[in-house]
Amino acid sequence: MMFSFKPLEKNEMDSIATWRYADGKSLYMRPYFLALKENKRLRGPGGCEGFAAYYKGHLAGLFEFTMKDKGLVIGLALRPNLVGKGLGVDFVLQGIHFGIEYYEYTDSAIYLDVAQNNKAAIAVYRRIGFYELGMNGKDIRMKLELF
Repeated sequence: MMFSFKPLEKNEMDSIATWRYADGKSLYMRPYFLALKENKRLRGPGGCEGFAAYYKGHLAGLFEFTMKDKGLVIGLALRPNLVGKGLGVDFVLQGIHFGIEYYEYTDSAIYLDVAQNNKAAIAVYRRIGFYELGMNGKDIRMKLELF
């Protein structure tokens, strides 16, 4: 399975903003809309850069990257109708690989935060090799050693 990634554009942001998950939640896209209005640049929560993920020619997900003092922090979301279809591991691994190449990232770890009740995502992250560092507010902070 091959995903492709490209910088997020407004039409993709608009589409992602309509996604609703089984638990009724949606993605927090407001920072993107505010940044576009104020700065004419698409930046998400914490100033992250967003990338649209495509699978078989269709918008399939969102991958976000933020450079922090400890390293690269990722955020991601798979389109709701693709959740539970066995795409999670490939999506995460290919997104990480894309980010490492795009940012010429050479540090030894990548981090993410995940809602503690998002058991399916946590299971995917653990399968890949992420482990829990502790809590970051209401989320679990996880780390993946790259080398």
